[in-house]
Amino acid sequence: TCALPIWKEIPFVILAAGPSLESILPHLEEIKKRAMIICVDTALHACLRQNVEPDFIILADPQYYCSLHLEFLSAPSSILITEIAAYPSVLRFKCRETVLFSSLFPIGQFFESQTGEKGKLAAGGSVTTSAWDFARLCKASRIFMAGMDLGYPGKETHIRGSKFEEKAHAESSRTKTSETANSAALFSANPTIEKDYNGNDIITDKRMRLFSWWFETQCTQSRSYGTETFTLTPESLAIKGIEIFSISSFLEFPVIENEKKEFFANAERNRSSLPDKLLFESMKKKFSEDLVELENLAKKGIDITSKALRDRTKIRQSLDILSDIDNHILNSDAKNSASLVFPTKRQLDKMAKEIPCGNEFEKEMYPIQYSKLIYTQILSSVKLFKRFFSSF
Repeated sequence: TCALPIWKEIPFVILAAGPSLESILPHLEEIKKRAMIICVDTALHACLRQNVEPDFIILADPQYYCSLHLEFLSAPSSILITEIAAYPSVLRFKCRETVLFSSLFPIGQFFESQTGEKGKLAAGGSVTTSAWDFARLCKASRIFMAGMDLGYPGKETHIRGSKFEEKAHAESSRTKTSETANSAALFSANPTIEKDYNGNDIITDKRMRLFSWWFETQCTQSRSYGTETFTLTPESLAIKGIEIFSISSFLEFPVIENEKKEFFANAERNRSSLPDKLLFESMKKKFSEDLVELENLAKKGIDITSKALRDRTKIRQSLDILSDIDNHILNSDAKNSASLVFPTKRQLDKMAKEIPCGNEFEKEMYPIQYSKLIYTQILSSVKLFKRFFSSF
């Protein structure tokens, strides 16, 4: 890991994978001489197609499919910024260096609480939000967005050659063409017509409006702290707090290659030390012990509820014991990690429909039955977690 250097004189350009990025690609080589380039994972293919390796690559989503954005690619001069929950192949990506930011998930947070926090990046639902927040944390006074369309200019969903487009072509058939997939993306989330920076109509939807709200809020607030955000692609959805900036004016900026070298040299000087291995091993041991404790609590809860279901006279006594078990579970350091594989409330309620509650007796026993269901699911989650954690 490395500490973020403070450097206000370097513009930061964020490359997202919207269709409008196509207009910026021919200028990438000149842009890199004048700015720090942060490329989101979905736009890397387009960036490398121009023989330009970005300064930073951001990958925040741990899903397998997102790892495919880096598949068969390499960027030896780029720094990959990701988190420990990333799909394993991401950590084998050939680049200058891989830097971790603080995990978005409970098990990572558990270890970081003792071994040292990496540094948090905002998660606004899109990897572009994390890229913008990284530039902000570098104290950039000017952040330029490119290809962050948050809509579908020209009724296109992504820049040509992206994994999303290639997937649509690869899965197309005579009865399910790539155009069918494109139409589904356009109209699956309550599409509306808004305006781009040129005042032209652009199709957007409720998902994109959520992202635009995030940027409107953050960019407006950050302006008061000295960070301004612009867009180099006027075909994008117009967002309050982000002003248009012409590419021709940007290319008049001075070349700052020496300043960029000093930026990385400063980062190297401020590099934080690696976590102590013995401390890390002790945290692994503690986490394993916490999982065992959680497992024993769940087994005890199942045993108590089973006895209460067999003997109604034990209900009141059982509820007091179950309340104590619940308090121990809520105070367990491992509960949040185990919750990753625990059913949602909606799933629990669906399972609970199998519990009979027609007559008075069944209604009286329903809370006990529901408690047993929860303890059973906790036990199942812990066992699943232990199975994977044992190989770690």
